[in-house]
Amino acid sequence: MRGSPVFGIAVAGLVLGHVATYALLFPDPHHRGLVLAATGHAYLPALAHLTCILAAASLAAIVARTWVERDAGSAAWSFAGVAAVLALTQSFAFTGQELLERVLSGSPLHDLFAGPLLVVGVGVQLLLALGGAALVTWLRRTTRRLATMADTSRVGMWRTPAPLRPIVALVATPTSAFGGVHPARSPPSV
Repeated sequence: MRGSPVFGIAVAGLVLGHVATYALLFPDPHHRGLVLAATGHAYLPALAHLTCILAAASLAAIVARTWVERDAGSAAWSFAGVAAVLALTQSFAFTGQELLERVLSGSPLHDLFAGPLLVVGVGVQLLLALGGAALVTWLRRTTRRLATMADTSRVGMWRTPAPLRPIVALVATPTSAFGGVHPARSPPSV
């Protein structure tokens, strides 16, 4: 996972988990907005938009890297390996982010440690890490299979199936209206 695009998946999980945690703990949108404003989360909507772009780029990079490398036996890309990386990264980043937000906004840290925020937040991060690992391993496995199919039967892969061959032959032959028209040279330029 060197130079890993899985980082983008971790950031997406972190931001999605952040939003989901506050939505779970504060279901009333008005109250949630007040809590987010008071705890230094004003940047969260803009970060969510940027994270969507980063996640899409990361998924594209995973597909491209898998298509080129096709290292099927790589232990670092196993479900357990990706899940461990995502779970550790997202859990520690969530905790650190919450601490930093409260310190920068001047909010009391007591709410962070006394309430259910850290427990629920880390739990949500762990669930999203498992989902992210499942997505990454499925995407790699599917891309690897498609790349292998494309390599082993480049011609055969695009061959017309037998039941459709008469239809393709009928469409490929010129009809009577255009039967006599053949491409010719253009008229001479003056």
